[in-house]
Amino acid sequence: MGRYVGLLFADAATACGADKVCLTFPNPAFVVEIRDSLTNAPSAYRASLIVEGNGFYDSTYVGPPADSLAARDVISKPERAGTFTVRVRRVGYRLWERNGIDLGSGCELAPSVTLSVRLQRLP
Repeated sequence: MGRYVGLLFADAATACGADKVCLTFPNPAFVVEIRDSLTNAPSAYRASLIVEGNGFYDSTYVGPPADSLAARDVISKPERAGTFTVRVRRVGYRLWERNGIDLGSGCELAPSVTLSVRLQRLP
């Protein structure tokens, strides 16, 4: 019975012109493919993925074990809508950064956003 009361309340709030009520909890994520720009080799090993914005901050470092040597994709899950900045850092490469990446707003969410990062070696 409690489940139906919650649904009736959400419908009533929307019908009365109140703010939209989200009945599901979204789980958006960034999937970042990291490669060397010259060789196209997977380059996530020893790289850091930094995602920030909308009150969220996440820093992920790809280190050992040995199976991460071929790592290419790194995932960050802000678990909320908003606009974010994504950075990838790796020793010997230029900083890669993109600002203003949108995961939607309110109940309207973009699906997981996939970014293709091509790191450029420092001279």
